[in-house]
This record gives sequence, structure tokens and C-alpha cells, in this order.
Amino acid sequence: MAKTGARKVVKPVAATVGILGTMASIWWFALKPRRKAKSEGT
Repeated sequence: MAKTGARKVVKPVAATVGILGTMASIWWFALKPRRKAKSEGT
């Protein structure tokens, strides 16, 4: 396996995972209070 080829793939994948992780955490914390309020309201 060529290390240079692997590095070219790893960096974009790591960046994508980081962006998706950030988006997922923001989405999770944005929806969490809404779900709590909904369950308490009924």
C-alpha cells in the first residue's frame, strides 16, 4: 500500500467525519429541548 495515496484519502474522510459529527451534535442539542417540551406538554 502506498502511504501517499492513503493520506490523500484519509484527510477528506476525516474532514467529512468531523463536519458530520459537528452537524449531528448541533442537530441533537437543537432537537433535544423540543422533544422534552413535547413529552411534558401531553
